[in-house]
Amino acid sequence: MDRAVEYLGQFVPPPQDVGLMDGIVPRHIEKLPLQAVLQKLTRIPTGLRSASLLGNAGFCQEGICILRIVDEIGEDVLFLSIGLIKNDWTDLHRSYLEYFFDEDFDLTSGQAVADRAPQVPRKKIRAYITNSNSRTKDPSSQIFAAKVVHRMDSGYVHASSPHIMDMYRGDPPAFQTKGLAGFPIQEDYELRINSYYYRACTSYAIACKAFGQEEVFQSFRDLMKIYTDICDLLE
Repeated sequence: MDRAVEYLGQFVPPPQDVGLMDGIVPRHIEKLPLQAVLQKLTRIPTGLRSASLLGNAGFCQEGICILRIVDEIGEDVLFLSIGLIKNDWTDLHRSYLEYFFDEDFDLTSGQAVADRAPQVPRKKIRAYITNSNSRTKDPSSQIFAAKVVHRMDSGYVHASSPHIMDMYRGDPPAFQTKGLAGFPIQEDYELRINSYYYRACTSYAIACKAFGQEEVFQSFRDLMKIYTDICDLLE
């Protein structure tokens, strides 16, 4: 993934220095769809590394929060890439890009921007991805499954009671505020994170297809097969 980010970067105009008050910041001033895809791709390997470090230290709930972020970034990559591959660039895509490239601060004055472009709802992004996949015979069930996973992970993100109670372990039982290393939840987490590596590869593969890089696309397809075999062995 690191090498792919570096490689794909040569196919889009690089960031340029622009002024922000008294300083200089890098920006993709063209605001192209592939520039957005490339930027999103950079956060996937950093997120996976962060989630792995947290899991190894026993902070599984916090790791799941990071994995939720990685998953949504992957969906964004698919959403943009599929629109490019299918030449199906919709108003939804245009709204997404407007929000994505919108600034929190006016580059000239440095003042906070009060009114930003509206954010595209996550459910619309998922529906577009699912309905664009002709191999999916039952898109409504796939959308429902994504909602269930999203809701489960939301419990960790927003710290709902059933998820907090996963921290109540030990003999005698107590809230494990120093992490859950050595508890069964850590083993479950290690099994779970493999599926996120697989999904990350899926996003990278489709992104490479959108960039027109067939050889790199195939490399990620091969890697997806390896992760599938690993998950089968672990289960």
